[in-house]
Amino acid sequence: MMKSSVSKIFKTVKELDDFLNRFRPACVQLQDKDCAALSPGFEVCALLDQGEDDKKFYDGVVESISRKRHRRKGGEETCSCAFVVGWSEGPKASSTQQMGIEGICKLEPGSPLFDHALAYFVKMSSKQLDLVSNENQLPVQKG
Repeated sequence: MMKSSVSKIFKTVKELDDFLNRFRPACVQLQDKDCAALSPGFEVCALLDQGEDDKKFYDGVVESISRKRHRRKGGEETCSCAFVVGWSEGPKASSTQQMGIEGICKLEPGSPLFDHALAYFVKMSSKQLDLVSNENQLPVQKG
């Protein structure tokens, strides 16, 4: 990306930081055996299914859990529990929805900069912002 392009997108390091804060590591879908790890208050990313072509994930919090006996078939465990998720964002923000574990993902801690393309973009953008800010400064006179 050319210097002028970056300076048009990001005028300050704070704007670049705000951009980076929109990213996070990929969430991990919970498996049936992970049920016991969930408890009320657990922050999740969950599936909001609003029809065949409208399935999106939004942040939420596990509000309550109706524990049911897990089924076992051929050594496979199947969770039958019902989870009530309170939506933190999205079109259903501030409402709740009941779902099975198959629609719930665990938020992963850490930096999104494990993605090499994003890390490179941020590095190059930071360098360009340094160049732009240095160009706008008066030269320092040495005495």
